[in-house]
Formats: sequence, C-alpha cells, structure tokens
Amino acid sequence: MNPIYRKHIITAALSTMLLTAALAPAAGAFAADASEGKTVQTYNLNSAHSIVRMAGSYATVPLKDLAVSLGWNISYVSSGIYELHKDGAVLTVQANSAWIKQGTARTSLPVPVRIINQKLYAPVRAVTSLLGGDTVWNPSSKTITILRGSSTPADLLLRYTFAKDAEGWTAGSADLPVDHGGADYQLRSGQALIPLAGKPETSGFMLNGMNRSDDLFMYLTRKMSSAEGIKPDTEYTIRLSFDLATSEGSSGMGIGGSPAQSVYVKAGIVNKAPAVMEDNSNGTPYYRLNLDKGNQSTDGKDMVLLGNIEKTEEGSEGYALKHFDQAFTVKSNASGELYLIIGTDSGYEGLTSIYYTNIGAAITEVK
Repeated sequence: MNPIYRKHIITAALSTMLLTAALAPAAGAFAADASEGKTVQTYNLNSAHSIVRMAGSYATVPLKDLAVSLGWNISYVSSGIYELHKDGAVLTVQANSAWIKQGTARTSLPVPVRIINQKLYAPVRAVTSLLGGDTVWNPSSKTITILRGSSTPADLLLRYTFAKDAEGWTAGSADLPVDHGGADYQLRSGQALIPLAGKPETSGFMLNGMNRSDDLFMYLTRKMSSAEGIKPDTEYTIRLSFDLATSEGSSGMGIGGSPAQSVYVKAGIVNKAPAVMEDNSNGTPYYRLNLDKGNQSTDGKDMVLLGNIEKTEEGSEGYALKHFDQAFTVKSNASGELYLIIGTDSGYEGLTSIYYTNIGAAITEVK
C-alpha cells in the first residue's frame, strides 16, 4: 500500500530560515502558518531583554517557560535531573547532557541543556518538536514563535546525528547505467564531519556523486521495526525532519541546470525496502529505484518534493545547514516494518557533495 501523504503541511521551512547562517539550524524547523496552531510563546532576538542564548549555532531558551507554554509541567528530581509531564507522558532531561529520555528511548539534542542564571536552557527547535509544538522564524522581526502542535506528544521520538557512526542508515544510487564504472561517477558515502566554516564540529552522513547520466538519484535509507516500537499492519503519522549541509548558492551555473536549484530534495516513508533494480526497457541497462520517486522536480507516489539544495543565505561561504520537514501517514507491513528514505534527484550534470544530519522522526499511531 502506498503512503497517503500530507503534502506541504509545513511549507515555510523550505523558504524561511534564520537571518544568519549561525542561526539557521537553531530556529528554521517545523515552520507552520499561524492557522496550523495557536501561538503560545514568542522570543524576540531584537529585544535588549531577550532571553534567547546562543550555544554555538543553536538558539536556546529557558526550558520551563517553553514547556509550560506547551502544556507540560516540569519538576526537579535530583542531581540535575528534571522531569516533564503531560497527559501521562514523562520526559527526562539532565543538566549538561545532550539528550531527552522517554521511557527507554533516548533522543539526542544538538547541544546540551545547560544552567544559565539559575535557569535550565535547552535548544528551542529540537525541544519544541519533542514537546509537540511547531517553531516559526520571522526574519523581518527576528522573532521565534512557538505554536501549539498536536494535542498529544508523539508516541515515539527518534533522532539521528551520526556522531559516531552511520546509526543504521545505508546509502544507494539510482538512474545511472549498470555499466558505469568507467564513467567515474565518484560515488562516495558514509559518516563524516561536516565542513561548516566557523561553526562547532558537526557530524553527518555524506553523499557524493558526479551526475553523468542527466538524472542521478542519491539517497540514504533506514528501516524501522519492532526495535523502534513499530507494530505490524498499523497506520502511523510520522513527522520527518532533517538538516542538509550544502555549499551551493544561487549564482552557480552548470550543464543541465543549476548545481543548487536543479538538485531536488525528496523524502518518503514506505513499507517496503528501498532498493535499486536493473531496468533494460530502453536498451541500455540502468539501475532504477524500486519506488516511485517522481522525476526531478515532480512528486512520486512514494516520495515527495521538499525543495532544492540552494543555500538560504545568499553570499555565505562554504557549507551551511538547510532545514526540511514533512509529515506522512503510512501503514506498516505485516512484519511491522517501515522505511525512511531521503535523497536528491539531480538535473545538474556535475558533482554534488552534501551531508545530512539531525534526522528526526516523531511517530504517532493513528487510532
């Protein structure tokens, strides 16, 4: 069964990011129109009395204020450990640690929670998402607005930062000749440090490829199963989010299209394993994906277009993070399996080298 996509739930995240590259990964997430949810909190970076504090490239805010605005209660337990409670759900955080725990599941945060002026500060984007809210950045007023999202928190929260290894993700390539070895496609992939100029050390999953076939598709994928709490034949709503590190600005030109605007970012959640198969329908054997991903700037039945790899900050040098997110509704297969897949569908006939990081999945069972 093909997933039923909820397209463009959060469209602003594709075009509205923070004013500077230093702020982009901090508040460019889960953007939503005000009609999607009620405004419960606004943080003004312009104000002389702003309570926002930067931790490297991430904006942090007082955890208690943020949690209470989204309907959570927070209490001190012991030894720097705090608990957040809402509707029977319990989340645990610890000062100077970069994680939030729910039951036995531990979700990594991009920076540790920390105590400043006797208040516990946490990264606003990541924590708002985990608490069931949405984050909207307004570049003109330099404000971060928190919207109330779903009335209940996600049943399962997963996050992948590639800090030590590939964390179960694997890479693949499609839309290239089976006999491509002599064409030097420069296909490389795996866990690596992202070369973010002047930013804290950040890990990611690197994909590198030279498009010599006019349509190179590079992707990474990961299975979710009973190990992550997925049940057989069960429908889920899943909010997928991730940061993509790109070095391509709007001024680049190339054969077949722009190295930024003609490299299209797509994502999907399906209940069969993504794989490449040999296709001989056009005479020359090609590797094709076994899913309907669409072609370049168009959606497919199994994957949707989220944007392109053009940097949001014109004129910035080197690599910068760009945020994407999308909600999907999908039914697991009889074995209790679902597969995340993220990739780029390229019309640019040249070298593309990108990194993925901070991949998150907020999973809610459809009752």
